[in-house]
Amino acid sequence: MALRTTPTRRQLLLAPVAATVVVLLALLSVISSKYTDLLWFREVSRTSAADYTGVFSVQLQTQLVLFFGYGLAMALIVGLNIWVAHRIRPPYLPQSLEQQSLDRYRSVIEPFIRPAFIGLLALLALLAGSGGAGAWRTWQLWINRQPFGVPDPVFGKDIGYYAFTYPLYRQVTGFLFGAFFFALLASIATHYLFGSIRVQTAGEKVTPAARAHISVLLGILAALKAVFYYLDRVGMVFSDRGSVTGASYTDINARLPVLLLLVVAASLCSLLFFANLRSRGFLLPGVASAVLVLSSILLGFVYPLIVQTLQVRPNELRYERQYIERNIKATRAAYGINAVQVAPFEAAGSAQLSELTETGGTLDHVRLLDPNKLKDTFEQLQSIRQYYGFAQTLDVDRYAGPNGLQDYVVGVRESDLSKLPSAERGSWLNEHVLYTHGSGFVAVPTDAVTADGKPDFAVKDIPTTGFLTIAQPRIYFGELTPAYSIINSPTSGEVDGLSDLSQGAGYRYDGKAGVPMSGINRLFYAVRFRDPNLLISGAVGGDSKIMYGRNPRDRVEQVAPYLKLDSDPYPAVIDGKVIWIVDGYTTSAGYPYAERTDLDQITRDATTVNRTGQRLPSEQINYIRNSVKATVDAFDGTVKLYTWDEQDPVLKAWKKVFPQTVLDKASIPAGVLAHVRYPEDLFKVQRGLLERYHTEDPTTFFSRQQDWTVPVDPAGARGPNKLLIGKDKQPPYYVVLKQPGSEARSFSLTSPFAFKS
Repeated sequence: MALRTTPTRRQLLLAPVAATVVVLLALLSVISSKYTDLLWFREVSRTSAADYTGVFSVQLQTQLVLFFGYGLAMALIVGLNIWVAHRIRPPYLPQSLEQQSLDRYRSVIEPFIRPAFIGLLALLALLAGSGGAGAWRTWQLWINRQPFGVPDPVFGKDIGYYAFTYPLYRQVTGFLFGAFFFALLASIATHYLFGSIRVQTAGEKVTPAARAHISVLLGILAALKAVFYYLDRVGMVFSDRGSVTGASYTDINARLPVLLLLVVAASLCSLLFFANLRSRGFLLPGVASAVLVLSSILLGFVYPLIVQTLQVRPNELRYERQYIERNIKATRAAYGINAVQVAPFEAAGSAQLSELTETGGTLDHVRLLDPNKLKDTFEQLQSIRQYYGFAQTLDVDRYAGPNGLQDYVVGVRESDLSKLPSAERGSWLNEHVLYTHGSGFVAVPTDAVTADGKPDFAVKDIPTTGFLTIAQPRIYFGELTPAYSIINSPTSGEVDGLSDLSQGAGYRYDGKAGVPMSGINRLFYAVRFRDPNLLISGAVGGDSKIMYGRNPRDRVEQVAPYLKLDSDPYPAVIDGKVIWIVDGYTTSAGYPYAERTDLDQITRDATTVNRTGQRLPSEQINYIRNSVKATVDAFDGTVKLYTWDEQDPVLKAWKKVFPQTVLDKASIPAGVLAHVRYPEDLFKVQRGLLERYHTEDPTTFFSRQQDWTVPVDPAGARGPNKLLIGKDKQPPYYVVLKQPGSEARSFSLTSPFAFKS
């Protein structure tokens, strides 16, 4: 019995139908994502009285323009060269074994040439377009670039050139080099396939037309290589060849003149390739290319290595002193630590009664409670309801309480679905309709404990009692909120800490937040969250709204995608409302001579392990400013951005990209100003740099005999013998105290240093 091997008509139709369905589903997913993003931006704009839809539209438009621009450029460069290579193929081919073999291949692939050609160009265009769209920040910063007003010490260019212009030049040059390189490979393959290049045939190996075509492409690549050498020359201010970042003695005296020679050599090589249009061989440009490659190895690598190894390294401080000075000056300016002063403080081994009396304002409020260890205690004593919880790491803020200005450990009760009984967990109605929000604000002085050692809460319970007045205690926006919630359901109210469902119909949200779930919105949100319940459930009605994007940090990140956000947003009671305050940073990797550091690594300490998804990204930077203070209303999600560093050129550029989204510093409400604090992650970055850069003397810096280090967290992990085995740095801490030399107590962020052994 013979098996049927020929596909049926139905089977032949199945593949394109399946492919069409997959494409349509992918397209629906993309459209749903973008459409619901637009609805979210409109909702935030409506609640915040700021037009954040411009952030969505400018970002999307820029990405689309770059996607199609880069994709089209790649397709044109590669496609045009393939077309030219095919167009100039020889009309007659000599009969040889090589050509006979190629004839067989050509006859097989001939029916597939057009779709393969289109498929190849589409794939290259997609890859190039995706890379171009990812560079939208680079393009926008270049278009809206601002001067720093400070020249670099080597070429005298404004630092703004390196922060805004130089990255774009490298990106565009790299794209063009890649496009023409792919064009060269595709052209050579086409020439060979259609007989313009005949490797095994006797006589002429390459036709004159093919030789001219390949020469032009090689000439363009050589010219682009000359541009790369020039950019390498300018980018020398970021060199890591010496003991510090920045152009070193070897870079200035060995690499700089060599790179200039390589620029000239690559340019001449390019001209020789273009001149080869009239020649019958590749001998002259080939020799020039070999000389260029050999020169780049010997002069660009070996010669500087010899200078560095034999001349500089034996007496490094002598040769590198002025370059170390440049690095110290640039690093301290780029990280905002140039105003830090190291002053001696003579600590006494004993204290007089008069001295203790003078420092009583500080000693009376010595911290007894650690916000990093109080989560379980807060939940045991102040959750009140089983379904409420607190963030893993609590926050510290200051209030003028009954005993004057004092620091408090603070937290908000949030809806924590993980605390629901196992029988109620996993229910769509429970997780998205009933348990939607938290309730209340809790505060305890850091020095206040009861007789049995428990925190003596100053603000507590449901309803809230204490010295703070909170008109609206409900927490819809916080760090533990569900992925999304349906509010104003026609079938049920929401479980509320003030009145459970068993006591009535439940709470009905009356705030401004939420996107209406009417009409087509239900379909798009069902696709976005991959949840058919949003489309079919009777718990979603015409008056219902969906609330999502509720983490304060994520909310600010959406409306200000150019900011790096502090990993520790903190709540404050301001004018009777619970308001989240988030610190935003502008960063750059383009500050000449400034030491580069990894944001994630330098901000790690004993507390960051508890902030999953709430850490700074692993990104190399050498410039940072706390340029923005952001607030998020815990009840209605209102987002406001305020300028904090008015001199920051990076923020000035972004304010031109997204006008009227960041308010002036003068418009910060007094209530917010009373609770802004020095940002913790910025402090960690600066603390990490100060371990070496507290000194401005090159000799001391180079010898590293005065290096500092941050001690290991004393509350870290301990081994069986109770010895400390943890290696996490001690986190900085906020405290109200009177600093040495100061007359008044202030809310300070503090960290100890020790001399590095």
